[in-house]
Amino acid sequence: MIVTGASGNLGAEIVKSLLQKGFSVVMACRNLKKGKAVRAEILKELSGKEAFVLLEQLDLSSFESIRNFVETISKKNIRPIGLINNAGTMNRRFSLTSEGFESTIGVNYVGVFMLTNLLIPLLRKGAGITTVVSMTASSKLVTRDFFISTPENFKQIRNYALSKSALMLYTASLAEKYKGQFHVNAADPGIVDTDIIRLHRWFDPLADLLFRPLIKSPRRGAIPLVNALLSKETGKVFLRKRHKNISVKFMQHPLKEWFWEETERQIDAQFPL
Repeated sequence: MIVTGASGNLGAEIVKSLLQKGFSVVMACRNLKKGKAVRAEILKELSGKEAFVLLEQLDLSSFESIRNFVETISKKNIRPIGLINNAGTMNRRFSLTSEGFESTIGVNYVGVFMLTNLLIPLLRKGAGITTVVSMTASSKLVTRDFFISTPENFKQIRNYALSKSALMLYTASLAEKYKGQFHVNAADPGIVDTDIIRLHRWFDPLADLLFRPLIKSPRRGAIPLVNALLSKETGKVFLRKRHKNISVKFMQHPLKEWFWEETERQIDAQFPL
């Protein structure tokens, strides 16, 4: 199983859960130093249980890093039986990735699109592909102006919602395109006690005191993600311990085909697949 963002609180719980179920795991981490520490802590906690965990570097804001990661997986003859696109960000201020995409959209959507499409030829038949989405996703946010990002139109939460909306549409397309080959699902962990909910505003300390105790632990947040990855269903959204069909508003979105092709075009213009 490949888990991106594996060094974060939520990612670590996903890795732990998969190891406990007997799977080998590739921890794909942007920060290898942090990843090594998290890996050591997980193995310490699972002491006495047989567990194989491989740590690899992956920065979804860099096309070169994505390509290098996929080449490493290929050269090591790893044939994944699952990919969970857990890594994500919600930037406070406007910034650009190496290839010029707004960073939140670049990491949460464009990087995931590129990584998944490059890994598909390496996946075993029947593999699970899961994308981590959010309650902020809305089909109305996916328009032909999606890739036009400027400092003037950037808003922290809006751009996060844009990225997750695009990710939901991508999941709908992927489930349809590879039906019968892979099990493709989305999963919403809910509001989880992780660093991503920190907005880097003056009220963060107050939110930590009043809000964080009321939200889900990473362990609880990981449940629908692992369920989605191991499910034999496809085209579903997993929430808590249940699941439902991906909304028809995404499955029949008028821009679905165009959006896939436009994303490929945007990537090819910078780093031909």
